[in-house]
Amino acid sequence: MKNYISIIAAIITLVVITSCTDEGVDFDTNGGKGLAFTHFSVGELIIKANEAAPTAIISVSSTVKADAARSYTLIVDPESDAKEGTHFTLSSKTITIPAGEHHGKITLTANLGNISKDPINVQFLLADHADIIDWGKTLKTSIQIFCELDESTLVGEFNWINEGWEHSGKLSLEADPDDPYKIYLVGVPFELVGEDEDPDFEWNGNKITLNVNKTTHVITGPKVTVAPTLWGYGKPSFEVMGDSEFDTCSGEYIVYFRITVDEGSFGTLPFKFNK
Repeated sequence: MKNYISIIAAIITLVVITSCTDEGVDFDTNGGKGLAFTHFSVGELIIKANEAAPTAIISVSSTVKADAARSYTLIVDPESDAKEGTHFTLSSKTITIPAGEHHGKITLTANLGNISKDPINVQFLLADHADIIDWGKTLKTSIQIFCELDESTLVGEFNWINEGWEHSGKLSLEADPDDPYKIYLVGVPFELVGEDEDPDFEWNGNKITLNVNKTTHVITGPKVTVAPTLWGYGKPSFEVMGDSEFDTCSGEYIVYFRITVDEGSFGTLPFKFNK
């Protein structure tokens, strides 16, 4: 599967993985005289996580060329969730705009082993004098891993476990020939619905269907009756409920099945499918 790292400015409320942007904050560096404003930013980058350098650029730019080298100190807010040295490293703590230039930059490198698909926040402070800390010159960012959905990981032989009933076993998943994101459970392993085998249980051929959203990876599915009877109860059925999803980073299904019969419900039970 293809993994991606995204390092984005926090003022972007939705993750965009199709473009690069440059978001940041502007502040006056000339006491309101309006001669030069500095833009402090972290550019959004989408980088393959299995590459050697999952990086983003932290930059400072001025509206006029610097008449002399101008340096800024970058401070990591200690209250940030993402910790320097654990979740990321910086190429320098000083960002310098060289004389005659508009821009200065340093590099942030993400430590992939300590980052998950859940975003973690970090806040930077830019100080233009060592003895002045102005928290108005801050930029909040978030760091997280994105794993692109690989169709081939949706199908094949899986181990399954239901921790609530302490059951486990094996099952096979196959894709609809016309839709790789419509996944069918091949047959119905009896253990999914109970520990003690019902000698009268006979699969009716109806396939339990998992519809995987290729963008959000959320799983939905219709209510499917899988047999005439189960333990003497009529029409045992499976229905995919909310919070079901496919984890593109681990390749694991997390499926909540509501299992019902004509006489009532066995409840909604969580199942995990993994290879």
